[in-house]
Amino acid sequence: MSSLIGTYEYVLYSGDMDFLTINWNKVKSAVDYVVRKLDDDSGLLYVTGVNDWGRASQGGFNTAANALMFRTLITGSLMASWIHDEISSRWELKAYVLKAAMNSAVFNWDPVMG
Repeated sequence: MSSLIGTYEYVLYSGDMDFLTINWNKVKSAVDYVVRKLDDDSGLLYVTGVNDWGRASQGGFNTAANALMFRTLITGSLMASWIHDEISSRWELKAYVLKAAMNSAVFNWDPVMG
């Protein structure tokens, strides 16, 4: 997901639309791969791997990975709009469903701890 965000930033600041056009199918495949890890019931990202650089306690539902997923969907949506791919609106919608779930008391409230 970090590489996808980096791709967005590269194209944003360089204006290298040829790079994006040439690599669009790869970018789209990468976003689609991680989108398949979104939980149908909650809308949250479920991390299936536990070995990740820079972050401990990975796996399952976790805030860091979901925040990264939100940004991946937003930047993916923007790149899709730059090349007029209709997937843009679907990724944006998934991003805001994810954001609502992340901010929901349903998933972020521990009744024992209050």
